[in-house]
Amino acid sequence: MDLTPRPEPRPRRPRRRVPNAILLSVTAIAVVFVLFKFLTSATMYFCDANQVGVKAECSGAKRFRLRGAVVAGTVKSTADGVNFDVTLNDRTIHVEHTGSPPDLFREGIQVVVEGKLVSSVPDTFSSDVLLVKHSEEYRKKNPGRVPADGP
Repeated sequence: MDLTPRPEPRPRRPRRRVPNAILLSVTAIAVVFVLFKFLTSATMYFCDANQVGVKAECSGAKRFRLRGAVVAGTVKSTADGVNFDVTLNDRTIHVEHTGSPPDLFREGIQVVVEGKLVSSVPDTFSSDVLLVKHSEEYRKKNPGRVPADGP
């Protein structure tokens, strides 16, 4: 049997809560910052042709979506896309689209283009996304070929 005295155990220090609070605060700030950046960059404004230059969201170098009807006689193919004019409520904007237009694209139809204004040329919109509005004519002409609940 060993009767030698044992050393006294050291008293435990209380855990510091300050580093945990700092870590939690930094994490919360980072999450708020990421959410703010995500939500502000994900906002895409939708503007009619007559709102360009009038509304703050529809001017400057910001990306937005522009809606209007393709003006007859203005569609011109280019080496890297197509140029045309869109109009709505007596306001016409020239569009320089990069990329192939959809098969349904033609004069006189409603389109939505996504891009931004060209700062060096007034009323000129540079686009890289072109969406075409189409009608329900196929369903009307061929009612038996499309299910009633639709595809």
